Amino acid sequence: MDRVGEQRAGPDHPGRQPVTAGTLNPRLQEIADDFNAMPGKERLQLLLEFSAELPPLPGRYAADHDLLEPVPECQSPLFLAVEVDPDATVHLFFDAPPEAPTTRGFAGILHAGLDGSPRTRCSPRPASSPANSDCRTW
Repeated sequence: MDRVGEQRAGPDHPGRQPVTAGTLNPRLQEIADDFNAMPGKERLQLLLEFSAELPPLPGRYAADHDLLEPVPECQSPLFLAVEVDPDATVHLFFDAPPEAPTTRGFAGILHAGLDGSPRTRCSPRPASSPANSDCRTW
């Protein structure tokens, strides 16, 4: 195990595969390319921009926070709701406090990259991946 409790790569656990242009949703790839093209300090500024652009919760979720799913692995409070329209369009809703701009920034990246996508493109994994059952089975 590493210092954050993740299992390290080994013979029974190969570790994470690098993300390549062929494996990311095209909008997420564009965001990743933007980050990769910037020096470190500008990356932080871009992350803060995504934080500021995270849309507020719609009234139905703001009024009933129990409709949101908590993300327990996150140190800052982060909540998520996912809706899939009859036409299979995915909508993501996030709630994170303004005092957690990094968490909000990462949520903003996911929102910008995946919200409005067809259900079949909502996962950053290629459709042929066995681990891609999460979004395609909603």
